[in-house]
Amino acid sequence: MVREYTKMKHLECEVFALKEQGKTNAQIGEMLGLTKAQIKGLIKRHNRRADLACEPVAENQLEEIIEAIPANIRTPQEISREVDRLSQELDSLEDTLHEIDRIWDRIEKSRKAIKK
Repeated sequence: MVREYTKMKHLECEVFALKEQGKTNAQIGEMLGLTKAQIKGLIKRHNRRADLACEPVAENQLEEIIEAIPANIRTPQEISREVDRLSQELDSLEDTLHEIDRIWDRIEKSRKAIKK
C-alpha cells in the first residue's frame, strides 16, 4: 500500500542504508510504502543537492552571489531570516515535486491499464 504523503527527505538515510544492503528501488519502495518512482526521485534529488554542494565556487561567482543579495539584507540576522524563508520555499517546491511524482505515477498506471 502506497503512503498518501510523507516528507521524503526524512527517509534518505533509511533509503541509502537499504541501497547499501543491495536492495532495489522497487524493494525499498515496497518496504517503505512508496513507489519505485518516488524512491528514484528521492535519490535523484539527493544526488543533485550533493553535486551542487560539492561544486567549488569560483571567485567571480562569489562576487555575483554577494551582489545578488538584496540591499536590505546585510546583517547576520537578516541573512538568517532570508535563509529560513528560502528553506521554506525549497520545502514547498519539494512538496510540489512529490505531488508531481504521485500524479505521474497515476498517469503511468493508467497508461499500463489502457495497454492491457
